[in-house]
Amino acid sequence: MRRTIEQRIRWIEEEVERHLSNRSGIRLLEIGCGDGLMMTPLRRPGVDLWGCDLNLLRLRRTRVGFPEARLALGEIGALGFRDGVFDGVLASQVLEHVRETDSALRELRRILKPGGRLWLGVPNEGCRLGRLRNRWVQPKILKQTDHLHFFTEPALRRKIEAAGFEIRSVFRENFFIPHTRLFDWCHWPAFGWRLMQRLAAVWPGQCAGFYLACEQRGPE
Repeated sequence: MRRTIEQRIRWIEEEVERHLSNRSGIRLLEIGCGDGLMMTPLRRPGVDLWGCDLNLLRLRRTRVGFPEARLALGEIGALGFRDGVFDGVLASQVLEHVRETDSALRELRRILKPGGRLWLGVPNEGCRLGRLRNRWVQPKILKQTDHLHFFTEPALRRKIEAAGFEIRSVFRENFFIPHTRLFDWCHWPAFGWRLMQRLAAVWPGQCAGFYLACEQRGPE
């Protein structure tokens, strides 16, 4: 898991650098910031950094690591952000927990400036190997998970485009092994990690997860 998180952080850092490095007065928000782990690539000099989460304890932990950030408790739709206030929004492993995904995406579009970036990452649990795991190999996962949606990349792309975004780039994580313990074991040694990367490149539809860089299209 450590290598996966490091990959995510590098990709987000590169995205932020590519699209926002030459601008001043940047305001960035992480939705569902949790303990602040994925806020790291958003942190840079001169950035007005924001985070929100539903868990007060996690926000307190984020405050320790990111004392400069402005943190808010609550759902994104209830926080009262103005239209077009953010240059970029990160939602990492969040949308699968949200009941009304279409309205959430419209809200994210509303609070972004025209041309602003949304970086959105979810597990690829709707893929064939994900369905195999959840229905047959480890059906107990469906009883224990707090995930409300099991996305595939094509399905999420359609939702994002319908909400008023254009998808600019995609980052796909390594291969989906349909058993959680075997997945962890395969990704721990370096040779297993490299093999899973190659398999995901050959069968991108069966990757373990993916991130999309989306651009707000401006007024409709």
